[in-house]
Amino acid sequence: SVSSGAVGDPAAAGGEALEDALDEVAVRRHRSGAPDEWEMRREAWDAYDPAFRHIGTRAHQSAAERRPSPPPAEDGGAGAGRPYAPRPDRAHVVFSRIRRDLTSDACVLAMAYRVLHVHCHEGGDSPNEGGDPRLRGRQMYEKEIKSETALARAVHLLTLGAFAWCDDDVDPANWRDSGS
Repeated sequence: SVSSGAVGDPAAAGGEALEDALDEVAVRRHRSGAPDEWEMRREAWDAYDPAFRHIGTRAHQSAAERRPSPPPAEDGGAGAGRPYAPRPDRAHVVFSRIRRDLTSDACVLAMAYRVLHVHCHEGGDSPNEGGDPRLRGRQMYEKEIKSETALARAVHLLTLGAFAWCDDDVDPANWRDSGS
């Protein structure tokens, strides 16, 4: 007996492969009168990358709303934290160095700092409230300048940097040889 993924029918084989892949990471929810939906398994969320470029912004927003909360700690406190993005796959040693150099570059870190500072600043519209209106950078603190996408990308970049610098091939005694 030949299965539905017979050699003579590549479309059926592709559909079966897709079904098998989805079954590994998600549970199918049947809905009457509507297309079925797939709900990610809790353990699959650890591999979800909120900056994956082949998924649109709305799909990422929907995923963020559906992401399960981490289980509470045994002592009743907040659960264990999770990284913003999954650890990237291992790279060739040359590219590992590039990852570290990029994520420790002074300009990149200054931009990430500025984005984080703007989004985490509390108080008036400007840290120079009531001060010299000619102060450079005052526009950075206007409400219209804030961008959730920019904030997400800054946190994502810092997360990737943390992973790059925590790799086994970084010698703490000779860290300058491992990157910037």
